[in-house]
Amino acid sequence: MRLETRLLGALILASLTFGAAFPSALRAQADSWLDFGTTLRVIDGPVMTAWNMTYSPSGDIIAEIVYCGLGQPGDFPVGGLNGKIALIQRGILTFKVKTDNAYSAGASAAIIYNNVPGELRGTLGSPTQIPAVGISQSDGTTLLALLANGPVTVHLVVNKQVVGGIVIPVDRVQLLLPGIALLSFIGTVLHFVVRRRPSLRPRSPFLTHAIWQAFLFRVCA
Repeated sequence: MRLETRLLGALILASLTFGAAFPSALRAQADSWLDFGTTLRVIDGPVMTAWNMTYSPSGDIIAEIVYCGLGQPGDFPVGGLNGKIALIQRGILTFKVKTDNAYSAGASAAIIYNNVPGELRGTLGSPTQIPAVGISQSDGTTLLALLANGPVTVHLVVNKQVVGGIVIPVDRVQLLLPGIALLSFIGTVLHFVVRRRPSLRPRSPFLTHAIWQAFLFRVCA
């Protein structure tokens, strides 16, 4: 039996076996939270480096900051924040709980500063109602020092976009498996022909990749 024939049979068998073992759905999904620009600038003051938290919504906010300790319910002003930005220290509570507590207290955003030297990049674990960013311990200390001398207003910009991964629903699986077998057959035939007539070899090394991309787009659309 020729190599091409054995290869084709193995690929078709693998496709059918995969379909029998996983008949419910084929999924390749991983939401990506892309950062298109996060900035934190003190009005009439320094520009600081901020990192948005994964799952944070976007926002463009100019407001005063208020120190809110560790972000526990009792750390917020009794009268609420009324649209101000909560400045919170890292520790004890998760970033998500801190941000949710800030939202419940009326904050328009949460700035969480590190409790150890270095930058602070983190995840909220799930979406929140207000933007949340992390800053270094050094920048947090700077903001606290500025607050000691009076009100501090900052301009916070969080520009994010969610890009979902590929999802192949259950009703499309029947389309996918025959397609895999068909592409396997085409690939085998092309390999067989090109071995005997090298002049027919595709000039573009990305031809096979392009065929796969077109097929997945058609099935998943």
